[in-house]
Amino acid sequence: MAQAFQRVDRDQSSQQSQHPSQQGQQLALHNGWMAALRRSTAAAPASRPALCAGCREREARYGFRDDEDDPTTERPRTLCFSCFRVELTRRQAVQGGLAALALPSAAVAQEGSLRIVVPFAAGSGTDNAARVFGEAVRLATGRTVIVDDKPGGGTTIGSLEVSRAKPDGTTVLFTTGGHTTNAVLNRKLPYDSIEGFTPLMLLTRSQGFGLIVGGGSRFKTLQEFLAAARAEPGKLTYGSSGIGNTTHVVGELFCRSAQVQLTHVPYKSTPIADAMTGTIDCFFVSPSLIMQYLKAGKLRALGVSSAERIALLPDVPTFGEFGIEADIPGWSGFWGPPKLPPALVESLFQTLSKGAREKSFETYARDNGSEVVCLPPPEFTAYVVSEIERYRRVLPPLGIQVD
Repeated sequence: MAQAFQRVDRDQSSQQSQHPSQQGQQLALHNGWMAALRRSTAAAPASRPALCAGCREREARYGFRDDEDDPTTERPRTLCFSCFRVELTRRQAVQGGLAALALPSAAVAQEGSLRIVVPFAAGSGTDNAARVFGEAVRLATGRTVIVDDKPGGGTTIGSLEVSRAKPDGTTVLFTTGGHTTNAVLNRKLPYDSIEGFTPLMLLTRSQGFGLIVGGGSRFKTLQEFLAAARAEPGKLTYGSSGIGNTTHVVGELFCRSAQVQLTHVPYKSTPIADAMTGTIDCFFVSPSLIMQYLKAGKLRALGVSSAERIALLPDVPTFGEFGIEADIPGWSGFWGPPKLPPALVESLFQTLSKGAREKSFETYARDNGSEVVCLPPPEFTAYVVSEIERYRRVLPPLGIQVD
């Protein structure tokens, strides 16, 4: 039978007149569909659709029968691309399970690359986490992952791109809890934070936020920082990842509770670089996103918002030790475009979960003080909605508005 298929390939190639690059593209697509067919489980012959005239001719010429449906053979090589699609869908339907509901596009999405859009700049903590996670997905599933940084607009630029993306399972958004604060504080969001996305998975939780200064800062303790801030109201500056972002909200909560006045400096992406150089005095962020800089001495944590001290930073006091209350949940998660088919939602959740449980990412998360959660789509959706409702109650008194 192998010889017969070699004859089919030669016979087909002799009829081609495309440019070599077009032939290469066709061959890549051909091989992708063949791989998808071969991975489908064996199914009993049932109501097989009629093949096109060309495929019927080749079948008759080389002696293949309509009931020869063993996917472990090379039989799919005789089918044109259109018949590939029909046959793949039929086999998935016969299998019963999740694949029975999947559209052909779901199979293509699993074969193609996965683009993770990060609404922060390269080198930010979220970007670093996304790149480690992308490699973990590749190791766990073999799927190529592309991290695409789209900073700006307080994370709205990257988020908008995903909200407008095709719901084909190839593009997802990776961002933080700022997605929920933006929903309340930004009155002119170009998307609906709930209806404009499909929640896929809450990936990690972290232990609150930290007050961070540069490694060369004159402030060595939270007590020194508070004394300077109270002595000269408005002189010290703090950066954030944009107006209304959680890094901004925590800063305002800190100022209100500590009874200090800091000047807010919003950034399109992250203020890390300017904090290192001393351009700004401090910023607020989850220590889990910058642990590598803290360990290297490029940044210093003066305090953390969590109820207890963080195990990786045992010498850093909590805000509570100074009578300051300024804590909101720190977490990260994945969203897809709106109206993702249920089969693709489940498929993406399984892919993302495998990456999250890959040893390399679990080690990264643990070393940076994060907890891997893998909250599934229904529970994640409920959590996002509840957080937005909670922020609608607690954020207005801060007077933060994004026009």
